[in-house]
Amino acid sequence: MLQVQKTWMATAVRRILRPVIRLLIAYDLNLPWLVSQLKELYVDVAVEVLSENGKRPPQSRVSLVTGVHRKDVKKLIDDPPDPADPPPANRIERMLGRWMGDDQFLDKKGKPLPLPRAAAKGQASFQALADSVSKRDINDGTIFRDLLDRGIISLDTEERVVLNVDALVPDKKHDLESLAFYLGKNEGDHLAAGVNNLIHPERPFLDRAVHHDYLIQEDVLALEKMARKETLALMKKLNREAHSMAAKREGDERFNFGVYFFHETIEEKVENPS
Repeated sequence: MLQVQKTWMATAVRRILRPVIRLLIAYDLNLPWLVSQLKELYVDVAVEVLSENGKRPPQSRVSLVTGVHRKDVKKLIDDPPDPADPPPANRIERMLGRWMGDDQFLDKKGKPLPLPRAAAKGQASFQALADSVSKRDINDGTIFRDLLDRGIISLDTEERVVLNVDALVPDKKHDLESLAFYLGKNEGDHLAAGVNNLIHPERPFLDRAVHHDYLIQEDVLALEKMARKETLALMKKLNREAHSMAAKREGDERFNFGVYFFHETIEEKVENPS
């Protein structure tokens, strides 16, 4: 039965991770970075869960529970990384950094040169630039297509590769830092509620959803409009009540109430289970 339960949980985790991986790809956070974060988080959470009366668990037990090597467990506990440290630059970032900072790839005004796709050895070209950071592990054509698709590069009238510097500057219309903060806060709390309800079903948090398949888009949009209107009224009411309560007495508890509405086209129809 335990193996079946693990399969159920693994399936749920894979579904949770799909949009997370989509986000990581969109912001060039690659697998080595994610693995390093997972290793650190496994150790951190295991220490938190296994600690008793404020006493930290033996490193060997943390290693056993997490699968992280004891040497790495010791290092992460004794010298934990700073969460504020930026992720290491990946190959694409190093390549673009060289294009904008190496004299070989700059004009006299210090701007990135338009580069031919290929050139004689020793001359500046897109291929030479790509190979200098990828060590030919990834074909320069693959890098070219990826950057072209993302609008980071384009071709001029002479078929030279041009770096679109403006595409590397964050969109000032959106406060990305704020959006990222609330993504972590809201989705983290929502997931924490759901995980709690699986691990501690005797004291469940509110975590409910309504869903329906095989509707037309017009009807889904009408339902979304209704959901926005109704939940906004409830959230305003909760906010007023919370402010009133906090004014009367101060405590050390926090709460986070949120709603979401998601819809997409069903790719493949399956029969509804009876």
